[in-house]
Formats: sequence, C-alpha cells, structure tokens
Amino acid sequence: MNWSNLKIKRLSTKLYVIFIIMFAALASIVVTGIITIETQRQDLILRDILREQEILIDKTMDRIISIGKLGVDDSKVYLESLGSNLEIINLYYGSVRRTFIGFQTGELEYNKGNVIDLELSSTFRVDFDKWVQSSLNIWDEVEYLKNYLMNPSNLAARSEYASCLMKLIR
Repeated sequence: MNWSNLKIKRLSTKLYVIFIIMFAALASIVVTGIITIETQRQDLILRDILREQEILIDKTMDRIISIGKLGVDDSKVYLESLGSNLEIINLYYGSVRRTFIGFQTGELEYNKGNVIDLELSSTFRVDFDKWVQSSLNIWDEVEYLKNYLMNPSNLAARSEYASCLMKLIR
C-alpha cells in the first residue's frame, strides 16, 4: 500500500508541475496577446493622427501660399480676404501645433476630447522625440513666415515679401 501511495504522490506532483508550466505558458500567451493588441491599437491611432496632421499641414500651407500669392498679385483682394483666411489658417496652425506638443508630452487629443497616452518603447521614443522637435522647429519657422505674409504692412517690401513666399513654396 505504501508503494502505491508513493507512486500516486509522485504522479500528482508531476501533474501539478505540468499544470503550473501549462498555466504559465498560457498566461504568457495571453499577456503577449494583450500587449500585441495594445501595440497595434496605438499604431493605428498614431497612423490616424499622423494622417490628420498631414492633411492639416497641407491645408495650412496651401492657404498661406494662396494668400501670399494674392499679396504679390492683387493687394486689394488680399486685404479683402485676409481676415477670414487668417482665422482659418490660425485654426489649422493651432491644431497642428497642439498635436506636436501632444507628441512631446505623450498625451494626445484623439477624436474630439478623447485624450490618449502614447506608450512608446524607450528606443523608439528617443528617435520619435528628435523627429517631433525637428518638426516643431520647422513649424515655428512656418509661423514666422505666416505672420510675415499675413501682415499687410509687409506688402510694401515686395522683394522681401516674395522671398518669404518662395521659402514656403519650396
């Protein structure tokens, strides 16, 4: 009897160990799956935000260039349309800038008021931060050119005005 009890204990211990190993393996699969799903979700959100960002940048630049060309070609029409266009340009510009700041802080507004936290790997975060800072520097230069081109008093210096406009067109 003792011998059979010992065999049963060994067998139950082996089964218990196998159960623990299987449970750990299944748990790691579930955790990996959750991490993968979250990474894919963040990737999709980031792609969507970058697509929106690209559209807003294009709209902003097109609008600034269009108004700038009016300043060179027809200052009367430029002055008549400046107010409404400046309002729209500032709206687009501000939205792009807020997104860049959100990239820096890691908290992005997504879908009208829904704030998400970006959880990027540390190695990717370093490169991403460099890209964001570079983009912000370029965007600051665009702001300077925007302010210059949207100031009617700068129309008097035609060559400087045209030069600023050409910087945006390139």
